[in-house]
Amino acid sequence: VWLSYFPTLACDDVCTRMLTPAFAEVMPRLGPSGQQLMSSAVAGALAGLIVCAPTEGVVTRAHCEGRSVTEMLRLSLRQENGLQRLLMPYGQVAMVGREVPFSVGIFFLRDRFVSAFHGSSQGKGSSLRWWAEEASASAACATTVNLVSHPPSAILALQQGRDISLSSACKALYARGGLIGFYVGFTARTVSIAGSMFVVPTVMELGSSLLSRLPQPAAQVDSPGRTAQGRCSQDLGSRSSGDTPLSSRGLCTNVLSAE
Repeated sequence: VWLSYFPTLACDDVCTRMLTPAFAEVMPRLGPSGQQLMSSAVAGALAGLIVCAPTEGVVTRAHCEGRSVTEMLRLSLRQENGLQRLLMPYGQVAMVGREVPFSVGIFFLRDRFVSAFHGSSQGKGSSLRWWAEEASASAACATTVNLVSHPPSAILALQQGRDISLSSACKALYARGGLIGFYVGFTARTVSIAGSMFVVPTVMELGSSLLSRLPQPAAQVDSPGRTAQGRCSQDLGSRSSGDTPLSSRGLCTNVLSAE
């Protein structure tokens, strides 16, 4: 279901950046860490409902029924209340249960795991050791996240594939082996999440680094002695004391700002 992967991450990233200042204003007592945690959780829920659910609902059913995605989309729209069922398919609750931990993991927890694994060696030693610590931190974070998100993921896959209710999916999984049935495929999914948590932030950082090296457009003077760049710097400086630090992993917003 890679069709929804990048749009989901983009939605997670943008929503996290937009919501963090809002939580800072509404819930100042949470502190920067608490506000980032809340914003990443809400962003995960929004991305799951807006992007993942409609996309995966069609793709998973197409795979289970041996049809093409285009054919499955046409059949879904022809059914009674087709558009509504397409936008709000079975699995909304399970989707939130799956996407919230993933978003929290990649946009909040991973940086903390990385700092813990690097420890006092951060920025020192061989590059091989640095990459090994990054990979280990990603694997540890993925395992932690998947302990919470795998049962909803298993339920969701069954709901999407068979177009059944939450209770029916839970009964079917429990009948396969009790509580263990909810963790079938745990190792494979953990490896997949670990790969995402290792590759995606790295690609985002490289992209941000490349964008920062691009030639900057000439400053535009809109009033005597004051440029647009100076105006931005002044605005950012006036807000810096109250802003919550944003994640260093964001590429989507950097692309927009570079343009």
